[in-house]
Amino acid sequence: MVRRTDFLVQIADVRATLVRMTGLVRDAVADASSALLTGSVEVVPRVRSLRAEVDALAGRVEQEVYMVLARQQPVATDLRTVLAALRAAGDLHRMGVLSSHLASVAERRHPALAVPAELSAVVSEMAAVAERLAVKAGSVIAHLDVGLADELVADDDAMDALHRQLFFILLTDWPHGVEAAIDITLVSRYYERFADHAVSIAEEVRYLVTGDRPPVHTDDEPWLRPAD
Repeated sequence: MVRRTDFLVQIADVRATLVRMTGLVRDAVADASSALLTGSVEVVPRVRSLRAEVDALAGRVEQEVYMVLARQQPVATDLRTVLAALRAAGDLHRMGVLSSHLASVAERRHPALAVPAELSAVVSEMAAVAERLAVKAGSVIAHLDVGLADELVADDDAMDALHRQLFFILLTDWPHGVEAAIDITLVSRYYERFADHAVSIAEEVRYLVTGDRPPVHTDDEPWLRPAD
């Protein structure tokens, strides 16, 4: 009985850490988006600081999970719980990395704006969707809410549509040169991957609650995929 109580306490601590990480990546992507859209590169160091904090917490979750595996030897649902937590920490780590990549694009283009005027509305909406996904991911983890997990999938569909819309504009009439085109392509891809990782968290929670493993998604644009 004591061992079971210890397990529940450890898992509650891990979940609290994951929820905290979702708040940090939400702040990171919000600041990075501000830098992209307004040229406010003074927030870039904060984005990198937030990423570093997320990295540290991801390491803490990993350590906690390995301790639980070693001491509790969980099986069945308990094992799914700790493995889902480990995967979620990895997704949140990558969301922090992607936020840092966005900030780097803004910094590289400064003093010019990284996002041309004709794409500002699309990128602003991508930023809003990314923030919404991070907030919902926190609620999904905190409450194991499968219904909210479904909403994340819908938000990801919205992000994919914005990604396609941006490329349509980019390929139709682009007067800003190759370098700017490459940067805006990366920006769009970073937002899309941010959304994909949020959905991955939702799918892990769904699996944890229902036991149903979602289908594997394939990446249809491997040539655009960043390292993280």
